[in-house]
Amino acid sequence: MSVLVLGGTGRVGKQVISQLLERGVSVKAVVRSKSSFSPALSTNNKLTIIEGSVLDVPEQQWRELLQDCTHAICALGHVLNFKGVFGPPYRLVTDAAKAICKSAATLERDFPLKFIMLNTLGVDSPLGNDIGRGIGERMTLGFIGSVLPPFKDSLDCAKYFHRDVGYDNKKVEWVLVRPSNFVESELCEYEVLETRKHSLFAKIQTTIPNIAHFMCDLATKEDIWQKWKYQFPVILDIKKKKNAQRLPKLPHNSHPNVSYTEKPQSNLKPNLLSPIAKQKPVSIQKLEQAKIEPTVFDEVIPSAIIHEVQHDISANSENGPDEYSVPSFLMPCQSCGRTFMPEALAYQNMFKSGQQEAQAIRY
Repeated sequence: MSVLVLGGTGRVGKQVISQLLERGVSVKAVVRSKSSFSPALSTNNKLTIIEGSVLDVPEQQWRELLQDCTHAICALGHVLNFKGVFGPPYRLVTDAAKAICKSAATLERDFPLKFIMLNTLGVDSPLGNDIGRGIGERMTLGFIGSVLPPFKDSLDCAKYFHRDVGYDNKKVEWVLVRPSNFVESELCEYEVLETRKHSLFAKIQTTIPNIAHFMCDLATKEDIWQKWKYQFPVILDIKKKKNAQRLPKLPHNSHPNVSYTEKPQSNLKPNLLSPIAKQKPVSIQKLEQAKIEPTVFDEVIPSAIIHEVQHDISANSENGPDEYSVPSFLMPCQSCGRTFMPEALAYQNMFKSGQQEAQAIRY
């Protein structure tokens, strides 16, 4: 197979070419300057470089380039400087897509060109299956589209494939890939969604190697192509979640690592908890510094709750006791059965004149 790549010297385009070559695919790249490639890349015998502007390539040359290509990947984008954003060509991506599609339509062959376009998540799917946008998002995108030609170019490109190329074209099949943004990072786990499920202001991202990886999968894996053909897939990095384990409440007097004492009979109300309990989170190193034996604790201790101290204070308050979830090393409260930190840690510096308040750290 052979793939034609546009925008091969850009951030995404270079990754696309590199990953295609790693997969053993022959690549034709139309670029402004061959010097933009590294020597190792430019000397690869599977890479053919055509120097020149994509908008200056005549239709006949496009037909010659596409004749033996099964796929075309467009990773074109406007240069992110004042001239690139506000200067011509204003419709770089749309005009390049039109040139490829028109040339492909004239080819006499028994298979269609599979065209993979790079777009943006700011562009809604013309299929109307994305979640709705709020008034703030609509106003923001409307303003961006009116003052930034590159964004309007992306909008026009999506409309062109939706309206003009269509969904039953015998000469050109297509996919428009919509990443959230373009983050310089390493290849990582990502997901591909059929529709946009996030707002414009959501904290999401897409790394550049992931964008290139998915575009290369579309070009080299037929099952991936058939799944996303004629669609506007959204590609997003998968965030790694911290494993915060919530342990079940222990029954009364069931903790294996601590001894239990009866609740102290005192009318004095504690108001200041141990410094150990206030640290967030409490680590083994900090426990060692405080000369507390850490063997009965987990390897890394979450923020602690001093519930036994809090129980007397909050039981008579207007709002009732606060709700806490606690780690496994705490012992049960003698009053309500909920777990709390052993008294050896809890009852330190807990009296203060004139105050009736206990402080606790939520887990």
